[in-house]
Amino acid sequence: MEPTPAEQGSSVKDAAQPPAPAVPDIPEEAAQLFIETEGNDVDPAAAVAVASLIKAVQEGKVEKEATIMLNITGGGMEKFKKEHIVVYAKPHMIFPINPDLENVKAALPELFK
Repeated sequence: MEPTPAEQGSSVKDAAQPPAPAVPDIPEEAAQLFIETEGNDVDPAAAVAVASLIKAVQEGKVEKEATIMLNITGGGMEKFKKEHIVVYAKPHMIFPINPDLENVKAALPELFK
């Protein structure tokens, strides 16, 4: 019987390895570099991903000319806040964490008037 790809080792298995942790002071620099090159701010978690990618390139783990797809989450929030008036909506009703079901049923018609 032939060994499975998992037993042989595969690119999928290799790709599933977590990225190397970024140096602590690098995410802020990566976020600033992203703003300067892409014109958009990034979420702190995305800055860590960018920093990890920069580190991987610097260490030769990723070729400088490689095509990489990096999912940037939360991008543009600060830019949006600067360019728009942000209004935080207040809830019409607030229920306790474990509400009484009868109280919820009684309150629902009020929400859909």
